[in-house]
Amino acid sequence: MGDRWDHIPADAFMEILRRVPSSPRRRLRLVCRHWRSVIDDRTPATQAQPMVLAFVVGHDVPCAYVLDDLTTEHGTSGRELKLPRAALDWGVSMVGTCNGLLCLRRRWEDDFIVVNPVTGEKLAVPPPPEPHGGSQKADAYGFAYHPATGLYKIVHVPWIGEVNVFALGDGAWREVTLPVPIWLRRVPSFGLTNVGGAMYWVATDPHFQSHSVMSLDVKDERVVFVATLPVRIGLTHLSWHLTTDLRGRLVFALCFRETKQGRMLKGIHAKVWILDDGETSKNPPEWVLLCTVVDSGQELPQGIALPHVIHGEHILTTQARAGYEYDRRVSLHACHLSEARTLDGVVRMEGSPSIGMYDACRSLQTFAYVETMEPLALYRGNGCGIGDSEEWDWRFDGGERRWKLMSCSSSSLL
Repeated sequence: MGDRWDHIPADAFMEILRRVPSSPRRRLRLVCRHWRSVIDDRTPATQAQPMVLAFVVGHDVPCAYVLDDLTTEHGTSGRELKLPRAALDWGVSMVGTCNGLLCLRRRWEDDFIVVNPVTGEKLAVPPPPEPHGGSQKADAYGFAYHPATGLYKIVHVPWIGEVNVFALGDGAWREVTLPVPIWLRRVPSFGLTNVGGAMYWVATDPHFQSHSVMSLDVKDERVVFVATLPVRIGLTHLSWHLTTDLRGRLVFALCFRETKQGRMLKGIHAKVWILDDGETSKNPPEWVLLCTVVDSGQELPQGIALPHVIHGEHILTTQARAGYEYDRRVSLHACHLSEARTLDGVVRMEGSPSIGMYDACRSLQTFAYVETMEPLALYRGNGCGIGDSEEWDWRFDGGERRWKLMSCSSSSLL
């Protein structure tokens, strides 16, 4: 590079780099030694290690906590993240996390907020189109990122019918053409998960005879079949989820109770599979059993945490004290796989440290999270920027066929 770039002050150079998304920013390390040194030393995204984020909904407002120590017993909730006031309302749920950005859905407004808790920046995303079936109760949403292009997208997959996609910076949702039969229904009890630039979910035929993993390529927006689940979902299964680990592998987790001579035994067990995508061979993807998680039937039954189950070398589990829905105490545990696994691949949950404790907990979700300065200013175009506003509404423009942001205080366009 020329001398004029080499002599730019590091602070000024960083102000330029902060306006570049993390993926292109990492590619800029290849330009020269000076750029690589500044980016490595001054960019949080290149140094950040993923932490566990616990999203807790109680009888009050939802809260998000960061847990960075998985080896020590804790009696606290963790470090609380600051969420925008518009997200501190009953009915707000977490869609997902990508590169330190949180995507939240406001159920009553049916819209979304994308926020960076470190910088305080936020974007508003309009409601998705109503599905042809008319009901959105069984719809699922995911927050996706494509590493090569730096694109962030919210994916909407209804119970049956079309898939819709909203790219940050765009002004409207787009419908994705499905090459699969329209009768292939998404299984409502499964969520969506983002792995390596693709969004995955589980679909089934009308008779629920088979369960297929489908994927949407975030860049090309093509839907394809990936694999069938390793087991058939049955009545004895308590919960199941499709998720990912920190290595970017697809994970299938299944909770169930053991039966013996027709009797339910105490304790909750879980099996965890990893999808081997066959990158090193021409073989089709194949599920490999990672471990079987066993609860010994202790007084307080444990289960696996969802949707983020495997964090590095730990498997996340939860333990709930019996009580009313609004008066439950739930603890989050981290069980080290290499220390707890026996020769036959069985992982025993007892003795794993409690890394978080949550009172009056109605629901607890876990996610992977990194702190970053990832800027949202690049995506404020096309009517998604809300600036410092904490209250807004949407008005549908029939002429332009899209939603427009409105200020609640002045009833004017934002």
